Amino acid sequence: MNYKAPDNSIHVIEPEYAHLLPVGSIAITDEEAEALRLAAIVPPSTFDLLAKLDADNTLTQRNLREFILLTAEAVKMATNGAVDMSQVVGVANVAVVEAEAAYLRSQL
Repeated sequence: MNYKAPDNSIHVIEPEYAHLLPVGSIAITDEEAEALRLAAIVPPSTFDLLAKLDADNTLTQRNLREFILLTAEAVKMATNGAVDMSQVVGVANVAVVEAEAAYLRSQL
């Protein structure tokens, strides 16, 4: 059975143990208990939503390496192999680092 305490906290307890509840607690229906639970949920602030969005979409080193390698491959395919960015020193270094990272990930 659901009970609401004077501080609006909700307790679920068998009626024979109701004497253990805070003084002034009253029995409430399941619907009332659910409404109180929902009312107690504080929606995230705009700041919290923005922080989560930023955290979920942070450009990590791994994301950056992946983007560089995929872009290099796309350029190569779009030019029928005429432009091979894998020969560019920075792109070649990214390929080496990503290969090493892939090896280390496989060891986990």
